[in-house]
Amino acid sequence: MFPLAFGLISEKHINSVLEFIRSRGMACSVYGSQFLLDGIYNAHDAGYGLQLLTSTGERSWYNMIRAGSTITMEAWDNKYKPNQDWSHAWGAAPANLIPRKLMGIEPLEPGFKRSESNPPNPQSSNMPKSNSRQSGAMSRLVLQTTRTNHSGSR
Repeated sequence: MFPLAFGLISEKHINSVLEFIRSRGMACSVYGSQFLLDGIYNAHDAGYGLQLLTSTGERSWYNMIRAGSTITMEAWDNKYKPNQDWSHAWGAAPANLIPRKLMGIEPLEPGFKRSESNPPNPQSSNMPKSNSRQSGAMSRLVLQTTRTNHSGSR
């Protein structure tokens, strides 16, 4: 996952690396999830990135809620780290991944004085519709995407 996140995989090997990553699911720690999802989105696999972000499995942010946490935990579950704290910054990867990778909004200068918007294709991420508002000290950006149904049915 680290080589994929840091752009060290050659283009010809990206598909095989993604195939391996998909076979493992969220096999990393909460800390590693940041790099795993960065790599997945950098490799343009928005659908799988969204699948991991919205998973209800044991290694998911949903599971933290199910366990009773109101903020991100240090580990996916108490069974992985019984002495964990329930207020841990490294579990908050979705707070930056959703605007940066899922919605494609990247600040180019401090305070969003300049930013770039490059959302994934809604068809590839399987999101029917999305809205995002990002505010910075210097700007406010509103992004809306809609997935179209080319078959003519709803």
